[in-house]
Amino acid sequence: LQCQPCPGPPDPAFAGKAPIPPRLQPERSLRHNQKPVPKHKAKQTVPNQRPCHA
Repeated sequence: LQCQPCPGPPDPAFAGKAPIPPRLQPERSLRHNQKPVPKHKAKQTVPNQRPCHA
């Protein structure tokens, strides 16, 4: 029963965070438009570094 009320507060908190994601989206779009190549490389470098580290 205590677990049920716990997830309750996160719901409203999520709504407050909802306005934050939209703000991050425009920032990402600008970065993607500014340097779409570096972002692609960074994404490939992450998965590549993982197997290399293993």
